[in-house]
Amino acid sequence: MTRAAQECSIAGIVVDGAVRDAAEIRELGFPCFASAVVPAGPHKGFGGIIDGVISCAGCPVRPGDIVLGDDDGVAVVPLERQANILAASLDKIAAEEAINAETKEGNLPGNRMGLPEVEWID
Repeated sequence: MTRAAQECSIAGIVVDGAVRDAAEIRELGFPCFASAVVPAGPHKGFGGIIDGVISCAGCPVRPGDIVLGDDDGVAVVPLERQANILAASLDKIAAEEAINAETKEGNLPGNRMGLPEVEWID
């Protein structure tokens, strides 16, 4: 199925359920986000929908929405909000880069947050 998806130019999948053959999927470099991994094959008695609204882990996903995933999880960006979310994301990245630069200069997060000095107990 992974090879068939790649042949159809599918960039990756999000499964609100289990997949199998996780090592092979990873070796093929195919982004796969699933809630579980199992050794048994799938049940194929379910119908499906193409280009319709679905719910994945309780989150509505509509055709055209942007689906982003990394090692920390998956996010769905409604297409009509993409410009605002992109701007907010770029602001967040800039803020984190500034914090990292301060940290590199020795201004640690605890200092910036006003936390008391750590007391070492021997």
